[in-house]
Amino acid sequence: MAATFVIACPDCGKQLKVADNLIGKKIRCKECDGIFPVRKPKEDPVKKESKEKPKNAAKPAPLPKKPADDDDDDPNQYGLAQEGEERARCPACVKELESNDARICLHCGYDLLTRKRAEVKKIYQATGEEKFKWLLPGILC
Repeated sequence: MAATFVIACPDCGKQLKVADNLIGKKIRCKECDGIFPVRKPKEDPVKKESKEKPKNAAKPAPLPKKPADDDDDDPNQYGLAQEGEERARCPACVKELESNDARICLHCGYDLLTRKRAEVKKIYQATGEEKFKWLLPGILC
């Protein structure tokens, strides 16, 4: 299970819980819709005092800086639908419906009016030859 920590939005100051696996990625603030990168939290001063560093320890080499992302300027960087482009989705499988006024989902068979999924029954009809083979041992006796 990934550990979580709390960060504050740089625009509005709202505190958000964030998982460790999101470090280095961009997230959207639920309050102001601002987009900002998640950075590794600094250690608490209490934890720093408890850890003792050896005096003769070598300093690690600084990490190379990553090039700046150019996709900050794109207003639709997450590929979200624009106003008026919204397509209806199936409540059962969450896939897009063929049209906004479709009644049945073609992916899972969910009927939007009756709110039930279509039942699929596999039907197998025995042929005359198969019936004869089934009855053959009784006929021969």
